[in-house]
Amino acid sequence: NSDRHHLGILSAMIPESAIRPRPAYLVVEGDKRWIAPGHNALIVDRRGQTWILYHGVDAANPRTKPSDDVNTRRVMLLDPIDWKNSWPVVRGVHPSSGSQVAPATR
Repeated sequence: NSDRHHLGILSAMIPESAIRPRPAYLVVEGDKRWIAPGHNALIVDRRGQTWILYHGVDAANPRTKPSDDVNTRRVMLLDPIDWKNSWPVVRGVHPSSGSQVAPATR
């Protein structure tokens, strides 16, 4: 179910141990506008701000063509990361939908 798809943290006490989800450290989850966030990369801009680049599906337009399966039109999203107890989290936990300051590249 794509409305439950989200980005979270997995951790292990040592590399050889079992990996466990950290439910308290949800990085980003979908909302009414953006569903199925996933496949991400973190970058740090020249100001030292961490950003997450990831895809999401626009709930109002989830297909490229009417004949495509649902959630096949993935859009690249970019949001700033805040650090909560040394773990990354998107501000507000949901993808942003409005304008924001861009990463500092120069």
